[in-house]
Amino acid sequence: MTEPPTPSESESAELHWRALVGRLFSGSAKYGLATLAQRGIAFLLIPIYTAFLSPTEYGIVSLAETIAAVLLTLFGLSLPAALRNDFHDLAEGERDEFVATLVIGTAVLLVGLGGLSMLVGPAVVGTLWPEFTVPFYPFVDLAIAAAAARGLLELHLAHLQMKEQSSRYVAISFGQFLLVTAVVLVFVVGLRQGSFGMLAGKALGLGAVTLAVGTMFRRYYRPSLFVWRRFVKALKFSWPLVPHQLIALVLTAADRFFIEHYRTTEDVGLYSLAYALAGVMTVVSSSILLAWTPLFYRLANTDDGGQRLARVGEGLVGVLVVAGCLGTVVSADVVAWIVDARYVSAAPVVPIVIAGLLLHGCFAVFHLAVLRSGRTSMLAMVTIIAAVLNVVLNALWVPDYGVEGAAWATVLSYLVEAAVVFVLAQRLMLIRYTYRLPLVLALFAGTVAAVVFRDALDLSIWGLLAIGTAASIATIAVVGHDGWRAYRQGVASK
Repeated sequence: MTEPPTPSESESAELHWRALVGRLFSGSAKYGLATLAQRGIAFLLIPIYTAFLSPTEYGIVSLAETIAAVLLTLFGLSLPAALRNDFHDLAEGERDEFVATLVIGTAVLLVGLGGLSMLVGPAVVGTLWPEFTVPFYPFVDLAIAAAAARGLLELHLAHLQMKEQSSRYVAISFGQFLLVTAVVLVFVVGLRQGSFGMLAGKALGLGAVTLAVGTMFRRYYRPSLFVWRRFVKALKFSWPLVPHQLIALVLTAADRFFIEHYRTTEDVGLYSLAYALAGVMTVVSSSILLAWTPLFYRLANTDDGGQRLARVGEGLVGVLVVAGCLGTVVSADVVAWIVDARYVSAAPVVPIVIAGLLLHGCFAVFHLAVLRSGRTSMLAMVTIIAAVLNVVLNALWVPDYGVEGAAWATVLSYLVEAAVVFVLAQRLMLIRYTYRLPLVLALFAGTVAAVVFRDALDLSIWGLLAIGTAASIATIAVVGHDGWRAYRQGVASK
């Protein structure tokens, strides 16, 4: 067996602070611009979707896609995570064989188990959940087809991510978004097919893109490259992540099912729209993490990696806080202005959801240390704690407070998730964070408090904007000054 390559002096030099920051910002900019463009187009399309889809139809789409997401997590076995974890531990000559093994294995699992779930799914759901109001055929079947195509596409994108080929990643990701959006618009706006059109458009668009990408990377589909022992090794890493990801879905999906049970499918649609509108946080966190993940794994192998990881980690949380502060103070007013009148009641929920997504972004920054340690089962423990809390809070708050109760249940659950994984990460891989981390989070908490008590404080949109801007400037001053000083020290020590 080939020993994992150890960092050489030249590689350590490459990971000098200036080079690290440059690569991080370069990759983040590419990922961020592509994600921002996608979210921007999606945001502009929301008035169209809300005009042609009723809240009930929006709720049907959300519930069908949630069930499909659960099945995809089971069938995909978290193999993209194994690819990211092991890729840089292999010699150059072994990587193609490793990638091909995961691609072939994932394709077989998704096609085989996805088809089986379409056959037996209606009977299973009808037996276990007779009150479920969404027909399995065609709605859930279409969502399963789209999820299977997305699962295979994500593996190819993870490969490009670890090779740090951000330009190709962005081209494929953005092209997929444009095609899927175009097909969905044809079905929803042109053909007036409602929730069926939304799901059918996604399934057809994602299927076409995945087929094209598979053709582009067809050399990884050669059966001769499949190595069973590599597949088993990857499963040993990824399989413990499946319970974690399934339970993580509870954090994002349980609220919808509680709303559907205690309220209506229309309320599910309103809540799902609030999540879609709060996507500004996922733009920021996903673009940063896509660039940071491969660099994290490489930097973790260096002698002074812990110190550098702390500096960058504080900076990443600072970026999340700036986006969160600005997003929370303006989101409710903007949403009330752009959406169809049937969806206006979702506006007050959006700032709360943004707060929850920011905390989940912090979890994403911290949890890489747990993944790197190989203790993937610990992530399941963290998400079990957060998920149990989420279910309990939803059961207590949704009957009385509806969608707002569900949103606050998610915020508190994500807070606990981020806090627990932070403690675990510190024990497994010492990363010396400073006082700056809790300070910037406190600035965000103050901004959220101003939004929540807006009426009591008699704050206008301009007053909220002033508070959010001040908190953002303070955050930049706290983490930006230290990052710049560390950068100059790194240059001086070169």
